[in-house]
Amino acid sequence: MAVNVSPNVVTSPVFQIRGQKSRWKYPDQRQTAENCEQLTNVNLSEFGVADSRYGYTAYNTTTLPSSEHVMGLKQFGFRSATRNVVVTPDACYSDDGTTRTVLTGSTLTGSNEDRCRFAFIDDTAVFTNGVDQVQIWDGNLATNFANLTGMPWTTCEDVFSHKGLLIALAPTESGTKHRTRLRWSDINTRTFVSDITSWPENNRYEIYDDGPPIIGGVDNFGRALIFKEDGLYPGAITYNVGFIEFRPLEPIRGFEPIAKHTLIARPEFVFGVAREGAFVIRPDMSYESVTLDVQDEWNSLNPARLQYAQSFIREKDHQVRTLLTGTGISTGYDRVLVWDWETGDVWFDEPSDRLTYGERIVISDIEQDWLGTTNGKLMKGNISSYSNDNGTSFPWKVKMAPNDLGYPGRSKHIIRLRTLFRSRTGQSSAALTVSRNQGKLSSRTHTVDLGQATWDVDDTWDTTGNWNSGGNDEDVFFVNRHAELISPEWTANTPTSLVGYQVEFIPAE
Repeated sequence: MAVNVSPNVVTSPVFQIRGQKSRWKYPDQRQTAENCEQLTNVNLSEFGVADSRYGYTAYNTTTLPSSEHVMGLKQFGFRSATRNVVVTPDACYSDDGTTRTVLTGSTLTGSNEDRCRFAFIDDTAVFTNGVDQVQIWDGNLATNFANLTGMPWTTCEDVFSHKGLLIALAPTESGTKHRTRLRWSDINTRTFVSDITSWPENNRYEIYDDGPPIIGGVDNFGRALIFKEDGLYPGAITYNVGFIEFRPLEPIRGFEPIAKHTLIARPEFVFGVAREGAFVIRPDMSYESVTLDVQDEWNSLNPARLQYAQSFIREKDHQVRTLLTGTGISTGYDRVLVWDWETGDVWFDEPSDRLTYGERIVISDIEQDWLGTTNGKLMKGNISSYSNDNGTSFPWKVKMAPNDLGYPGRSKHIIRLRTLFRSRTGQSSAALTVSRNQGKLSSRTHTVDLGQATWDVDDTWDTTGNWNSGGNDEDVFFVNRHAELISPEWTANTPTSLVGYQVEFIPAE
């Protein structure tokens, strides 16, 4: 809503910053003036502030052998201790950030594309890279990872725990890969706990053996969700008079899951990546795309590398972060899709290093990102003291949607545009470009001075959404141009916290 401050001059409300929305057409019923056409290297707070993202620094200053890409990262809470596991194509390590202990027992033969899938069952860490025999470890630094034994199969595509059992998907048996088969371990009849070294022949199920192959699966709090190339096939293990059975539920088809390393299960959703975009499955088994509003960016990714995409959780920011590869890149990840599961906002980040794996880790009770790179480095990130990527500054960008200022179809004389921001250590200035009529009129540019900004305790929002500023927390640009639509864009390489913008204008009669 607009507020008249003098005859004919209108002061707009403060337009805060929300996630990206579709740029297919304008106007768009899903798009508001507060939506962005592009967000890069930011974090959106619950209060509508766009913070330039925190960077990362070395987790362990010792670099892994140059030939070893990081293909797996996982923090395991063993009864005896918490262990941070690192897996490369040919080695396993425990790494606390200072001491790196080699835990390689059985020979690994994976490549730089054979990423790990992990499970944790009965105080035992389990992982598969899809090409070697499944590996297990008890958390003791005096022992190594070892081959899982007792199975009628050698390798499998994925593993996860479900109802106290270990599930193996698409196993290779006697040299033949059974792409639609799942197997599950047994229960020790004396202790009534799982026995992952016992795999009775009857503990198996074929999910439409004449259909497409299994991609991967997750446990979804009592249900086993099996993803195939043509959709989702849910089911559950049941115990019946001494028998353990898999009972299928109604499948959900019509989408094409492709990336097993993106499958993440939470009580409120299961996340994954299909050819057509990222998706979530809700508790009622409904399907929802979460990337329709960034379809242009999604279409610019390298489609041949979607199968290698990998996701992890950033709990405190309620985000799923998915590592992806842009066009022209043949190894590693140079794009990060960010989806906020509380707000639905979505955008992309661009790391300074080529990444190979990402995971959530807790260090000294502080949640951090844990990242592997193509040059054998381990990084930790998302802490306020890290304002760059291991010494390399990165650009951030906020480009707002076209805004008619509440007067659709009418020309306005744009007098001033105020940039509102919070103070951040290390910030200096940002480049502002004011696009007019979606680029049909020449843009106006300005340097926004962020250096002396403060966030005063008296700064408030009134009930109409207007900004009442009590300090030097704004930058005013004298635009003095006519336009029907305006779209401001801010870019910089230094930290900032962008609140939004406000416009003074005179609408045409």
